[in-house]
Amino acid sequence: MTRLPRRYIIDLEQTPDDRVEGMLRREGAPEPVPFSGWTELLSLLEPPRTVAKPVSRQSSDQKR
Repeated sequence: MTRLPRRYIIDLEQTPDDRVEGMLRREGAPEPVPFSGWTELLSLLEPPRTVAKPVSRQSSDQKR
């Protein structure tokens, strides 16, 4: 597995009710992404999920 470095700039504010909100800018991205709450911020920091290609299974008749 190859790991690529990523750089983020996070503008973070705490609201009067002790929540966090702000903007996340990814290096190279044209626009920042708004977030509200720690969970949402953490989800934005995760790399995008990739969908694996389905594995084609050969029937036992095709293997012979």
